[in-house]
Amino acid sequence: MKKIFAVLALALSASAHAQAPFVLIEACNSITDADRRLECLKAAIGAGGANAQTQPLNAVNRAFAGMEASLNAGISYNNYQLAVLDLAKAVATFKQDAGEAGAASAKLFESAVEAYSDAGALWERSISFYARRGNDIAYAGGLPVSMNGLDWLVSKYSLATGKSDIWGLERGLPVQSARAEIWRIAKEKAEAAAKAYGKKLDAPAKPDSAKDQNVVAVEEAAKQASCSDDPAASQTGVIGASRLFSVYCSNRQTMSFECVDGSCKRLN
Repeated sequence: MKKIFAVLALALSASAHAQAPFVLIEACNSITDADRRLECLKAAIGAGGANAQTQPLNAVNRAFAGMEASLNAGISYNNYQLAVLDLAKAVATFKQDAGEAGAASAKLFESAVEAYSDAGALWERSISFYARRGNDIAYAGGLPVSMNGLDWLVSKYSLATGKSDIWGLERGLPVQSARAEIWRIAKEKAEAAAKAYGKKLDAPAKPDSAKDQNVVAVEEAAKQASCSDDPAASQTGVIGASRLFSVYCSNRQTMSFECVDGSCKRLN
């Protein structure tokens, strides 16, 4: 019996629709009760399918959340440069892992990284400029825009300027507020990217006629469980006469179901 379930575990892990993590398969295979072992394997299939879809988004979200936490904690300029590089790496990984489904979101994430990089350019210019003797007094009203080649930054982010020097000859950028505004824009872009990809995952699949009654039953059950106002079921695997489905919820969790001819039960 143990050998049969080991073979079943390998077959399930090889399924194109449900790539269950090997550690879950091993954990399920160690359960002595046959019925409970099978239920565990079914649940593992659902968990694998959910991870395959949400992992790229979760990883890049963690990277942007880390940047936000660092800014709130008062990150240094040197560490900020490294943080921007880490963001760029996370977005590159997301772009590769999410594929065509995440193309639009990847562009938004890249735009967010660009904004963080631009804020870094403003920060670097201000450090360099005010390190020169007397500039902190002569240009106390803000970092002079033209003198530091930052006209493009003002235009790109519609930044407010004021008198930089006492004579009012130079437009100046209040560094802290300007930097904070660019960070706000970057954060909004990252949030929009995550939201767009989340909608992609939640988009209805086009079921074939053989799955219609199962899809209807799963989506109704998910709706009743407050998973989503407009749930969309996706098939994640097949075990004998049973079909496995998952529904991506509004709270970014996933519900898994097992169906036979329109009769469905929730697995998690």
